[in-house]
Formats: sequence, structure tokens, C-alpha cells
Amino acid sequence: MAHYTKGEAKEWARENMHGHWSTAITPFLPDGELDSVGVQGNLEHWLKLGAKGIGITWLTGEFWSLTIEERKRVCELSVKTLRGKAFLGVHTAHTSLKSCIELTKHAEEAGADLAVMMPPYIICRTAPQFYEFVKRVAQETNLGIAVFNSTQSGMGLKPNEVAEMAEIPNLCAVKVATGNVADVVATHRLAGDKIVVSAATEESFFYQDFYGFRQQVLFANPWDWLFDTPGESNFVRFVDHACRGEMAQAGNIYRTKVNPLRELASTWMRYLMNKFGGAYPTQLKKTWAE
Repeated sequence: MAHYTKGEAKEWARENMHGHWSTAITPFLPDGELDSVGVQGNLEHWLKLGAKGIGITWLTGEFWSLTIEERKRVCELSVKTLRGKAFLGVHTAHTSLKSCIELTKHAEEAGADLAVMMPPYIICRTAPQFYEFVKRVAQETNLGIAVFNSTQSGMGLKPNEVAEMAEIPNLCAVKVATGNVADVVATHRLAGDKIVVSAATEESFFYQDFYGFRQQVLFANPWDWLFDTPGESNFVRFVDHACRGEMAQAGNIYRTKVNPLRELASTWMRYLMNKFGGAYPTQLKKTWAE
């Protein structure tokens, strides 16, 4: 159950969503079944890298390929592994309102800290549609809700539309993944005093001072387990410094330790996304992680 009330969700997010949050892949066995041991083993390894929280069953976690029961099982395994060690954000998005509510209530009852939602693909094409969808789900849970504003869903929310959605009592955060710097800046300006705002990637830290905002969290990103090792968590250290506004230290780590790997990974990601019409390259991340 949520350890805060619906009315405290925004305050909880402001106080607890700091530093780097990772996002998890979902491992499978050769026969296509969920690898439960692998789920927990991955999480235990990633905890050693220093992330403050971990998101599960997002784009990187292949929510679209999982059954509802598999998504619930990943949630339960993650709660068991992360409890008391890192926060857990569960992506509960679904095209079915009933299924989204079911997954969100299950996440709350299992002990997750946060629910994450993106617009239902196929039918949802306008902000008012998504607003009503999230509002309806929010009525059924005390969990804080974070919006995943990604064009991978088929639509992207404008910054003013995010600000309007921020009026929902337990909507407490947004991840801006539209690929547009102007959207990140405007969302911080229009909604940053209401909810926690994060860009999808780390570039936002390098222009936050110029545009006059302070991003307190990177929510959520897989570069830690793609680039770091338990003895050398350079990406997590970079994010921690950047969230505190310590850009001299952050910039040095990024330049010397992170960016060479980031450029290599981005080259392959762009190649695969172009090859497959913009589809998210989860296969690259799984292969790299091995």
C-alpha cells in the first residue's frame, strides 16, 4: 500500500524523487517464459550501481509483450527485491481502462511507490482524452502517478497540457520524452512548481542553468547498467552531481567517462530505430547488457 495519502503524493515526489532512477529490462527464458530469477538478479546488480529508484515494465521493460499476469509477477518480484533499498515505479499503462486500473491497484497493494502511465495507443490522440483516462485511474488509487510523455505512444503532450493534468491530486511527476528541448524547458516553466519534471535523457542538465530551472531527478534511464559497474558508477555519479547543480564535477565525469560510451550506444540506437521505422531498440539494450 502507498505510504502516503493521495493528497500527499506531490509532496512525496518532491521529497523523494532525486538523483538517478534506472529503468529495467524484462528477462525471458529460452522458451519465452518470464525469467523470475533473472528479474531479481538484475535488480540486485543494479542496486550496486547506486540508483535511487528503478522503473519496471516501461518501454525498456517491454510492457507490450507481457501478459497482465506477467506484469504483476514482475511487480511482485521487484517489490520483494527493492523494498527498503530503492524506490519502485511501475508502468501500469494499458489500452484498456479496466486493465490499467487493475494493474495500478495491484502495484499499490504489492507495495510499489509510484505508478507510471503513457497515453493508450490506437485510440488516444488528444490531451483531453488522456486527461480523462488518467483522472479516472487516479480516482481508484492513492499511489502517485507519473506521466510518461513519449511520442512512442502515438502522441505527445504539449507543456501546457501537462500543466493542466498536474491539477489531478495524485499526479506528481512527468518524464518528457518528446525529443524536443523546447518541451523540456516549457514543461519545467509551466508545471515545475506543481509536479516533478524530468527529461528523458541527461542533456537537460547542460542547459538547465541557462534556462533557469533545476532538474532534481533523471527519471528513468538505463545508462547506469549499460555503462557502469559496481566499482565505477560514473553515470550515477554524474547525475547526482548534476541534480545538485554541481556542473563542474558533473561535466568532468561526463566528458571523460560517460560520453564516449554514450556516443557509441547512440550510434547503434539510431541505426536500429531507423532500420525498424522508429521502434524502440530493446534488443540492443539486452544484448549490450549481457
